[in-house]
Amino acid sequence: MLITQREIDYRTYVKGDEDLWFRLLREAYGNLESRSLEEIRQLVRSKNFSPEFLFFAAFGKEIVGSVRIQPLPRKDYYELWDLAVSKKYQKSQVLDILLEKALNFLKVKKSQFIRGYTLSIEPYVSAYVYKGLKPTRRMFRIDWNPKEDLPHMQTREDIIVKEGSSYDPEKLANIFVKALSPFWDWWILDYGGPEELAKVMKARFFSVSNKMRWLVAELDKEPVGLTGYTSRNGNGRFFGVHVLPRYRMKQIGSTLMNNVLDKVKRSGLKSLRVYTVAFLDHLAPGAILYLKSGGRISAEYLQLV
Repeated sequence: MLITQREIDYRTYVKGDEDLWFRLLREAYGNLESRSLEEIRQLVRSKNFSPEFLFFAAFGKEIVGSVRIQPLPRKDYYELWDLAVSKKYQKSQVLDILLEKALNFLKVKKSQFIRGYTLSIEPYVSAYVYKGLKPTRRMFRIDWNPKEDLPHMQTREDIIVKEGSSYDPEKLANIFVKALSPFWDWWILDYGGPEELAKVMKARFFSVSNKMRWLVAELDKEPVGLTGYTSRNGNGRFFGVHVLPRYRMKQIGSTLMNNVLDKVKRSGLKSLRVYTVAFLDHLAPGAILYLKSGGRISAEYLQLV
């Protein structure tokens, strides 16, 4: 279907668009789109959401596509999310026109860096590449079914696993950030460096009022790694296993993984999900650990810059 740029109208988000956007995303991505309508509503209500950064494309009276821009904490850095076009128009020029609109908007904003995320499916990957964004990493969505008989990996008896509530939140935040290196160094830079990210993590995930459950691995009475999860409506959101670089490859990660899965099983959660990074040509250690412990990849995303 040939559609010219003159035939496409644009508007930004207005209150009440959640249902419309939810239906568009489901049609564009099929069952790979796992967010519920309530999660979409939470997204647009969050303090990090700006209506001016969510664009809808309309052909006549029909909303046919969307793209969302997410400003990063680092000045003039942005991410593109939720580039989506309804199936009827996926072979038209709508996708290219919509992405061009977002990139021109960011040009006016004098952006210094743009990163895009998309499910690893066509026509979205090609649309980003055509506009000059280059694939840099893969991201996996990995799910566990706690009711299954999951593998029990090797553990160390000299590792003591304690509840994170017994630790100072600032110390836990600092351990978390140190354990991100080197695989998540790019994410640390997005927040302006380790100290700035630690402040954010302390306020968001390690505060006393937060409902996150953190587990800390101790070796010789010193914390060397941690893992955490939270639950909502009977489903768990896992924040991964993070081990300080000098203590990796010593079964500390598998010890933490066994502990968190045991607790999730006993809690009665129906599912557990994590998002983790991978390289373009091979898996990162975290992804390998999660797959060995019985997790299954339910979706793959591509990160482009």
